Amino acid sequence: MKQSLDKINISGFNNLLSEESIKAEKVGEFQLISKKLQAIDSSELRAFADKLRKRGDNIVIVLISILDDKAPLVVALSKEINQLDARDIMEHIVNQLGGSGGGRRDLAQGGIDKVEDVDLLLSSLSDLLLSLSN
Repeated sequence: MKQSLDKINISGFNNLLSEESIKAEKVGEFQLISKKLQAIDSSELRAFADKLRKRGDNIVIVLISILDDKAPLVVALSKEINQLDARDIMEHIVNQLGGSGGGRRDLAQGGIDKVEDVDLLLSSLSDLLLSLSN
């Protein structure tokens, strides 16, 4: 059963990657992809972020999944971005939504507590990126 579910999830990623709904927003010198997803666990979310990072340069990705009683979160940066740190973005998010997280400069993972405020947080990420890059 697990193997067939994995095949469905991989197929779902490919569909998500080709959808028009995964568009980058230009924020200063960065391309921001921020998205709330449904029913994707943390390892799948990380794999999805890795695929999105390969779309180009200066990409900042913030993905939050609503998954039963959990809400995994991934922040990923293109390798060439030196003026931002994924851990700083993660810290801001968990300060706003509760939870915890950590990682490396280019990839941070965690989980949040307050899923009801996810949309508001995602809409404020442009301002956060601009303030962190100055």
